[in-house]
Amino acid sequence: MKISVISREKTWHTEKLEEEAKKMGVDLEVKDLLNLDQDIERLGDVVFWRSASVSRTSGRAAALGKIKESGRVIVNQGVFEFPFVTHKLFQQKYVEDIKRINNIETFTFTNKDALLDATWSGNLKFPFLQ
Repeated sequence: MKISVISREKTWHTEKLEEEAKKMGVDLEVKDLLNLDQDIERLGDVVFWRSASVSRTSGRAAALGKIKESGRVIVNQGVFEFPFVTHKLFQQKYVEDIKRINNIETFTFTNKDALLDATWSGNLKFPFLQ
């Protein structure tokens, strides 16, 4: 069995996956998807999706379709169904109706004046992260 980890770049997390796979005798590769047709043909039996250079929406959708058609097992399919799942604002909107989950309120502003207005009016209080 071969496992393919799709990732734009090697990170501490992917290196740890490689180390543990090696200890267990599992064939694991970390690679980016650049050419869908060629790259998907070379994927392992199990595909763990972290990130890729293909576009967040259409590129991912095309990749998911091709990987599913190939009969491979896909781990982390949520990134296909919800392309913005990694964004904090999306996550907060997704869980806002679930009252038992507390989160840190997020503010977005279209320009500097809107940010200043929110600060001076007291809607946004220091300290805050940019």
